[in-house]
Amino acid sequence: MEIGKHVPNLIRDVHCDHAPSLTRSPGYLKAYRIVGLLCLDLFYIYILYSEKIDRYYIGYSENPEQRLDERHNMGFVKSTKASAPYKLMAKKPFHTELEARAEELRLKRKKSRKYLEWLIDVNW
Repeated sequence: MEIGKHVPNLIRDVHCDHAPSLTRSPGYLKAYRIVGLLCLDLFYIYILYSEKIDRYYIGYSENPEQRLDERHNMGFVKSTKASAPYKLMAKKPFHTELEARAEELRLKRKKSRKYLEWLIDVNW
């Protein structure tokens, strides 16, 4: 598939302030990857920790600090509501939402506290 024909529409639609929908065509995502590298916007995988219940939470966002302050610690996220406050332990940048979501799912599927603590220790 020719990537070049998707780039003009992509630049008009994306404006470098959000990632494309995951329902777009593969060509669109490839084009976004190229254009996305030119954008300064990144998506982050982040690891939060709650001392209250001694558990970790994994998520992704364009701004993890803001999401922590305005969503997680304010009780607007169902899965973290009862165990706030959380602390941001680590974060890792990705160029696209697709890459960030894939890494988030990979970490969640591991279901390994030791692995998460190792990532935090080595400044992942």
